[in-house]
Amino acid sequence: MYADEPRQVSWNRYRATDLDVARHQEELTARENVAVHLDAAHRGLGTASCGPDTLPQHLVCGGRHTWQWTLSL
Repeated sequence: MYADEPRQVSWNRYRATDLDVARHQEELTARENVAVHLDAAHRGLGTASCGPDTLPQHLVCGGRHTWQWTLSL
């Protein structure tokens, strides 16, 4: 993985746990603060639980992964 590769960034007024617990949109209450999610990598589609596994070129293998970033105004 290289630093110049695209990354996934999202933000909203819900935490990941809020979205996990809620079963319907009406159960969500927007928070005062914004939650920012920065993802350095995503595993490809497939888990081999009931179909094919992720293709090797799209796996995020175990081990130590590091990522650095700078936020500036």
